[in-house]
Amino acid sequence: MNYSSSTSGFKLSGFRLSLVLIVGLGLVAGISFWLGQISVSDKAQQAEMRQSELRELEQSHTQVLQQKHQLQTRLTLAELEAASQREQLDILSTTLAEQATSLSFYQNVMAPETIQDRFIVDGLQIFEQSTPNHYKMEFVLLQRLERRSLIKGNLQICIRGEQGQTLCSGSPALLPEGDIAYGFKFFQTVSVAFTLPEAFEPVTVSFSSQVYQYSKKREDYKWQVDWKQVFTANSPS
Repeated sequence: MNYSSSTSGFKLSGFRLSLVLIVGLGLVAGISFWLGQISVSDKAQQAEMRQSELRELEQSHTQVLQQKHQLQTRLTLAELEAASQREQLDILSTTLAEQATSLSFYQNVMAPETIQDRFIVDGLQIFEQSTPNHYKMEFVLLQRLERRSLIKGNLQICIRGEQGQTLCSGSPALLPEGDIAYGFKFFQTVSVAFTLPEAFEPVTVSFSSQVYQYSKKREDYKWQVDWKQVFTANSPS
């Protein structure tokens, strides 16, 4: 009788232990499942956040590309406009230079009353020739007297070098035939060839003349210009 009671108590204890184990395993499984669900939910949220960030980055990238294309288009249009403006400016500068030259010639020849000076050297150009140290000088002599009549005189030309030495017409080195004689009523073109000594570096060109109208001296003319302003390395064709 006592043995049966002990056996029944042992069975009851085993049942309770099994029940506790089952409940414990159930709790562990439930907790694991719950934790797994939380982990899956977190990962899903993180994935959604990554997808959202990726979409935002793609949108930003698209906007940046659009802005880049717009800026490139604006830059191209601005470059085209700048090139057009430079071309128009070049044309305008050329036109103004031509008009200034025409106006100067008109004032010198046709309307001398608008000018104060009476006699000038105009359009001076010096060209380098194919032979070393050989040059050609071209210019126009004009009178600016309101009442046109014959004026005459002798024009002296001097070239000053870098070392301070000066060569003048009539010297063996520069126009040995002497000063340039002139006589005209409206204008006179002049073209002379000359040679400079070796190692002579010209700096300025100067002109001087006593201008006579009939037998009366009208003016003591003097003018100086930098060599670089009137010198051209190549001879005109």
